[in-house]
Amino acid sequence: MEIQQQGGHPTEPIVAHTTVSEWQADPDAPSVTQARTRPHIEWLPLLSLLAILLLGGYFRALSITDWDAGTGQHPDERFFTNVAATVRLPSGPGEFFDSARAPLNPRSYDQFPLYVYGPFPIYFTRMVAVTLTPSSVLPETVPTILYAPTGQTNYGPQIANPERSFPKLLPLQLIFNSDGVNLTTYEQIVKVGRSVALLFDLGSILLVYLIGTRLFETSCWPAGRVACGADRDADPAVALFVDPIFSTFFCLLTLYWAVRAAQGGGILVYSMLGLSIGVAMANRITMATLGGIAIVATLIAAWNTARNWRYLDEDDDTEPAIFSFDVWGFVDTLLSRGMPLLVLAGALTVFSYRTLQPDAFIGSQPDSPPVSGETIGPDFLQGLGFFDMRPDPRFLENLSTVRALVTGEYDFPPSQQWVARPAYLFPWQNMVLWGMGPALGLAAWIGWLLFGDVPQQAVLIGAAIVIGAGIYVIWREKQRGTLTSANREAGPSMSKGWRASPSPVGRQPLSARWQRCPSRRSSPGARCSMASRGSARASWPRRAGARRWSMARSRSPCWPRGGSRAHRGADRRFRRAR
Repeated sequence: MEIQQQGGHPTEPIVAHTTVSEWQADPDAPSVTQARTRPHIEWLPLLSLLAILLLGGYFRALSITDWDAGTGQHPDERFFTNVAATVRLPSGPGEFFDSARAPLNPRSYDQFPLYVYGPFPIYFTRMVAVTLTPSSVLPETVPTILYAPTGQTNYGPQIANPERSFPKLLPLQLIFNSDGVNLTTYEQIVKVGRSVALLFDLGSILLVYLIGTRLFETSCWPAGRVACGADRDADPAVALFVDPIFSTFFCLLTLYWAVRAAQGGGILVYSMLGLSIGVAMANRITMATLGGIAIVATLIAAWNTARNWRYLDEDDDTEPAIFSFDVWGFVDTLLSRGMPLLVLAGALTVFSYRTLQPDAFIGSQPDSPPVSGETIGPDFLQGLGFFDMRPDPRFLENLSTVRALVTGEYDFPPSQQWVARPAYLFPWQNMVLWGMGPALGLAAWIGWLLFGDVPQQAVLIGAAIVIGAGIYVIWREKQRGTLTSANREAGPSMSKGWRASPSPVGRQPLSARWQRCPSRRSSPGARCSMASRGSARASWPRRAGARRWSMARSRSPCWPRGGSRAHRGADRRFRRAR
């Protein structure tokens, strides 16, 4: 008697023996010794998972809080630390969702007019730091946030610090903060952020295990988990308090629920899928592309319902089989089951994103001051709090600015590394050579090319994940290609300023903003900054050699490392090339 396992990933039929004689007569039945030892074999994957998590945690925790001796080697981590040490928890939900007065909104502070990261890592780290800090060492009063008509903010009157009344976890305080120091300061909160990032990275290893067991046989995933757990450089930011660790975890969490949705998951699975996408977007807005994975998972689920394999000989399943596909069944399943579940997932995505990224919306209260800038949306939403989902003008302006920085409309030194780089090949080289390492990187790609003998459903889901990631990479490379073309059009005029060589795009350069402020324009530092920015923008090279030439001669005081050894080396390479 055969029993087909329901739900989950495809498995072989389970043979149930009703009598002992029937069991003994079956040549494929396990022996008595094998039957007795099977429970121990079933525990082996879980034990290996625990060992790999401990191994990965050990490697990741090596000097994680003081590997840089407090010098702050990474600029993004310094920025994250400064933001997390400056913001504070709100006094209630109304203050949390009111973007104009939210103390957790980085744009509510004068020193952070440009904040383009997702707020979830900042919120979560600040909450953990407050939870582990005794109330007695926190400030008694803090200033409120006032929204100024200019779009920036200043400090209002002092109020009682809400963080002193935030719930504390005393047992964890005794373990992780036995000295009772204030973990919300700049020097301490970076340690909290790195520790939290370590936990999320270990969660990513666990999700790799869960996805592997869903897609493939148990013999396929241990090698991948060992590689992911032992490789500390699987994510280069593993020892830093920055965004990629958090984004990777929620991206993998979304993929896990997408796999379950493709295998026939119901309301609970799609609900978790929608919530995961929303949280991922609260870490990085570009994670909205994960919605395409949810659509593909729904199509695969409908496909599996409509397809059918019929053997030529029902008594012999070794003969060739005929594949048939019910088109109307596919459409009916997609419309009657798939679409409602997708709508549910989409609604929960919007809900979770609205909840975890309140700074993207106005969220005004009845007594909130009007925001500066042009608002988008009906005015009757004013004062509705959570339901005032009009985009915050400051948030939209930040997105517009970072887009200009990425595409090359605004000259930005970190973006210059993408000029004259081969699209698609350059990211692959960085991933294989510097990210995973040649051995693990090549093994992963060769394994992906040779993994053909796996269940068909796993192939479809794995292909959907790879294709979805490929679409995102193509979109990203297109944006970086715009940067290359825009900078090449500027021409190699080294001696002319920005105004002598007009910007090839319609946006106003950053230096033009300084022209409207005489006090800044007249200062020596301002003139130096405008000159260096203008010459760098107007003289963008047409060849990689010219790019090295301009970097080697960038001696402006505004670029303190313009005369560094690396740039002098680039100068020598340029002369030898000539």
